[in-house]
Amino acid sequence: MPSYGTVKWEGYRVRVFADEWDILRASSLLPYFWDSKINLDMIIDAPKKIRRAIGTSVEYKWRLYDLDNNIIKSGQGSYSPVEGAFMCWRKNRAIQIGFLKPQQCYQLDITLTDCRGNISEPLQIATFTVKDKDEFKMQIFIGLVVIIMGIILGFLLKGC
Repeated sequence: MPSYGTVKWEGYRVRVFADEWDILRASSLLPYFWDSKINLDMIIDAPKKIRRAIGTSVEYKWRLYDLDNNIIKSGQGSYSPVEGAFMCWRKNRAIQIGFLKPQQCYQLDITLTDCRGNISEPLQIATFTVKDKDEFKMQIFIGLVVIIMGIILGFLLKGC
């Protein structure tokens, strides 16, 4: 199941989420599958004194690693919320990973650069596993069969 984190760096708070329309993964109910196009949304909250003085424009670079610390994919972008937005602004599809191989675990790191030129070290912000859809369906099927057999066995042992 996907695990989305929060990273704090020099007063900034960075959060990533599943795509806005991907409700089941946002609630961590379903894993990603090999045929899922993986996109993540991002919110960056800046400290009030920085927000008032120079704004909240932040550049970011992301890297996706496998368990052997090999870089699978990488990218970059910038984050600057709309003026007058209430509280925070969600950047849709800030991190566009795309399709990945099944039966693998991945780690997403992010490096931030603020508007003053300060650069963070790579910070782990998310981890997830890509599953095979057929295997997942079979696990659910076996689970349902076991539950139904348990209910039937419970009625038989109760004597109904």
